[in-house]
Amino acid sequence: MGGRWRGAAVGGERDSLSATATPNFEGPSLATTKAINPPLSDGNDTLTVTLVVTNTGTSPAYNVVVTDPLDGTLFDLGTIAAGTTPADFVYSYASPTVTYTM
Repeated sequence: MGGRWRGAAVGGERDSLSATATPNFEGPSLATTKAINPPLSDGNDTLTVTLVVTNTGTSPAYNVVVTDPLDGTLFDLGTIAAGTTPADFVYSYASPTVTYTM
């Protein structure tokens, strides 16, 4: 986006004009955190993975996609199931990646 303005020069002689503008861009700024509970487990324990996305920006975020590729040496990829999904998100799983789409 660009802006343009006009004005009349003051004075009888030709003067050189200059200006400086500092743009202030506003927008979303997303931060993610991931927690696994329990943090220590034995084989066949059920683990709960919590992903939190926080918008610390100055405007809403749209079309957000969060992916979490899982390590098959840590998780039994055949046992992955949806837990609690926020109202604005859709859960999907295609081994080995969990995806939340807004």
